[in-house]
Amino acid sequence: MKENPWIQRFVLELKKPCPFLTGKDCGIYGGRPITCALFPEAFFLFPGHKGGLDKRKFGHYPCLQEPLVLSEKRRSHLIELTEMARRETLLTEFYLFGLSPFSFDLRNSVIDLVEVSRDISGSIGRGKSPYEIPHEAFEKILVRRLGNGEYLLRIDSRVYELNNARGIEALYEIKEWTDMVAANDKDFPYCYEFDEGDRLKLVKRLI
Repeated sequence: MKENPWIQRFVLELKKPCPFLTGKDCGIYGGRPITCALFPEAFFLFPGHKGGLDKRKFGHYPCLQEPLVLSEKRRSHLIELTEMARRETLLTEFYLFGLSPFSFDLRNSVIDLVEVSRDISGSIGRGKSPYEIPHEAFEKILVRRLGNGEYLLRIDSRVYELNNARGIEALYEIKEWTDMVAANDKDFPYCYEFDEGDRLKLVKRLI
């Protein structure tokens, strides 16, 4: 979060291939995964979101070389898809980790972050603002502390469970609840903090 760089979001990249893939294409649906389908248009839906298209990361993307114009019909469809993606993220995180959203305030990990930063880059700062710690440092600390707190242990088993009908049923049971939560709380501005035993506690809302 640019307004508060100590708050980091943890997401998971699944290495397990989907059994329905044909090469890199879906063997069932013609459309892309929802998060891919929303890029980059979703960044232009709401005031202020366009700033998320970091030129260092996305400057060479062909889809961003021309001005983007959204029709009202297209905008309404994108808003509907954005809400669907939000519900999917909430469901995924609750299924894998048992809590959501996976946002952390790492200010109480600052000593560890500085040490890891030195290991990665040899120094910190170097003309940057004092809080500009390398992203890799945040990632290492999050993975280590989530591992110590045993939050990562359940991932493999939860993913494996999706290979059978019982696992799918469990997912849909969670979905009924997460969809209800999503309908009643539009922003999910919650944040967690690690205690000394690397267990998570809810510390505040982000607003």
